[in-house]
Amino acid sequence: MKSNFFKIVLPAFALMLAITASLAFTSADSAEDTDTKIVIAEYIHPDTQDCTTIDEVCCQLTGTDLCTAIVKNNAGNDVTVDLFLKTSVCNLILYEYIPE
Repeated sequence: MKSNFFKIVLPAFALMLAITASLAFTSADSAEDTDTKIVIAEYIHPDTQDCTTIDEVCCQLTGTDLCTAIVKNNAGNDVTVDLFLKTSVCNLILYEYIPE
């Protein structure tokens, strides 16, 4: 009876211990990589006032400094625009991502 118990329980316990240890000791860099702030954003076009999509910007939904981009207007001039989270309308303002 004792030997059957150790044949089944001991390997299972060792496996659970190995899985727990591998999850408990991950580096801070790998955990930080999964918490990216890359979002698909929109801006209000300076000439047409339509929402225009920008792919993959590094912004977040909270903060103090507005997330901006430089785009060209119809005349070819550079214009700084505020970025919004991609929704059906341009109304969720994005802020600069500041890593902690």
